[in-house]
Amino acid sequence: MFNDICINAGVTNGAALACLVRGEHLSKEKIVEVDPDVLMFSDYSSTQEGDTVLFRKEVLSDPALQSIKAIKNNNIIIIKDRYRYAASQYIGDGILDIAQKTYPEYFKKNKKIKA
Repeated sequence: MFNDICINAGVTNGAALACLVRGEHLSKEKIVEVDPDVLMFSDYSSTQEGDTVLFRKEVLSDPALQSIKAIKNNNIIIIKDRYRYAASQYIGDGILDIAQKTYPEYFKKNKKIKA
C-alpha cells in the first residue's frame, strides 16, 4: 500500500527499487545502492523517550550512509505514521503530504502582486 501512495505522490519508493518483500528491512548496503534523494521517516514513537528521534540521529550520523544524496543535501522529511499504511479515504491526505514534503517547490502558494 505504501508503494502505491508513493507512486501517486510522484515519489519512487527506494524499498521497492531494492525489491524488498513485506517484513524485510532495508540494509545500509541497499540504501547506498539506491542512493535516495530523500529520506523519509515516520513520526511514530512507541515510547515516551523519543526513540524515533534517536533512530533518525543514528541514521543521519552513520558513516556508512554519508555518501548518499539525501544525507549530503540534508533532504529529510517526516511523515505521519498513519500515512505509511493508509487504506481508507485518508489515503489522499497521505499522497498529498508526501508530495508536498518531497516537492515543496511545486506547492508554493501564489503570492499576490501589489498593484
